[in-house]
Amino acid sequence: MAFEMHPTETREAYLTPIFLVTIVVAAILPMFFESYRAAYFGIMSYDDYSRYLLWLLGEPGAEIPPSPHPYRLGSIILAAPFYYLPVVMFSGQGIQQAPILMDPEHIRALQAMCAANAAYATLSACIGGLYLAFWRNVSMGWAFSAALMFLLLTRYLGMGSVDGIATLPLIIAAIAMVERRIATFAAAVILGTIVNEKVALIAFFATSLRTLFVAEHRRAHLVMAGIAAVALAAYAAAVLTLALPGLDNQRDPSTYLSGIIGSVGSLVGMKGAYQNLWPAIVLLVLGWTGIRQSRDPMVYVCDLGSIIALFLFALALDVQYNVGRIVMFSMPLFLLGAVESMARSSLGAGSRALNNSGRSVARSRGSIPPFTTLAEAEGSKPSPSVS
Repeated sequence: MAFEMHPTETREAYLTPIFLVTIVVAAILPMFFESYRAAYFGIMSYDDYSRYLLWLLGEPGAEIPPSPHPYRLGSIILAAPFYYLPVVMFSGQGIQQAPILMDPEHIRALQAMCAANAAYATLSACIGGLYLAFWRNVSMGWAFSAALMFLLLTRYLGMGSVDGIATLPLIIAAIAMVERRIATFAAAVILGTIVNEKVALIAFFATSLRTLFVAEHRRAHLVMAGIAAVALAAYAAAVLTLALPGLDNQRDPSTYLSGIIGSVGSLVGMKGAYQNLWPAIVLLVLGWTGIRQSRDPMVYVCDLGSIIALFLFALALDVQYNVGRIVMFSMPLFLLGAVESMARSSLGAGSRALNNSGRSVARSRGSIPPFTTLAEAEGSKPSPSVS
């Protein structure tokens, strides 16, 4: 006889995925339209890769941007399919430029970049949630919360440029590092360096610190650190060989110390605190939350050093109010570790509460006197004689 599901079971089987997908789409659509609208009207400054996309596709209005943007060709390749989406137009005049002055190809490319950022950030968030649920045995509720928090924290990135696209190789590399899957790590870091060079930089900081301070997996971390170093060296060789114009100071290490000193001013004031200091504080809190005593932790104490190293490196590049944005690229590892730790803590607290409740019930039952027999109840009453 064929197995048939009860109508209630059938509804529940479809209800969960429909609910999860609906909430994710509801979260990501406003993010896309907000970043697209901000870029469309020129509300805020951003790194414009749209004309670089036009160059890749051979469309009119193409232009190669200044360094370091041309070296992130992988981001443009990943964004190319989104160029063929239907174009959404906004009404009204732009703050810096009227949208009507933008050619149709430019508007389409601008939308494509924003859509690609939103799409790849969503894919990265889903990968992180699925990893927690099916590989780290975290409850579906906590895993889904991690996906939503991932999308929330990408708001600190440049979602109108290419930052959201880079979250995909970043989260794959982070998971591969935790699981010590060297081949997957190598593919994510090497290909990710073409997407954004910060993938190799973050991977190098993290694996180098783990090589130094995590003895039980030193060999695997050493191999991964070597892979990240090779990717960084290849990127540096490309930069020095091509020497494309733009940001010449970032190619000269002798300017790094003066860059750190000069960038201190971008850390003070409300703008500096929000854009530069606060993202670093958020990551340190996530990292500290993710540290726990277990046989296979996701986050080690030494990982906090990679946040500090990336923060100092961003200061050395003299990127002004982009320090926090650069530091937030290391978010995937620390967010996943923090959510797993919180899920374990809540599970442990629930188990302790259940055990305490069970012991209390047992003690209360032990204090109830047993039912007395009729003879015991009558006590000293004389027994009637039978004649």
